[in-house]
Amino acid sequence: MNDTSENPEIPAGQLEAARSSLAAWLVANSADPNRTIDPAALAEYEYKALEEWLMFWPASFANRAYLVSGGTVYSFAPSRESDSTALEKARALAGGQS
Repeated sequence: MNDTSENPEIPAGQLEAARSSLAAWLVANSADPNRTIDPAALAEYEYKALEEWLMFWPASFANRAYLVSGGTVYSFAPSRESDSTALEKARALAGGQS
């Protein structure tokens, strides 16, 4: 499990905001209309900084990752998309949101 001591370049507030955005996105994109996710539950996810984005991935499922920045979440399969391709698509998604 990561924490800010292992990733000192990531301010705790940024990490918390990204976890909140990811939790909201996971709930909104769930097939279960009653699903809830506490952002604190995402503390088990691995993460790293990837330019201006934070990349999260569940330790138990290696082929799903999420890029999170400023409320935008881009989900991708690392086996099908490189980090750089995912970053391009995430930036395009963020630029297209109002």
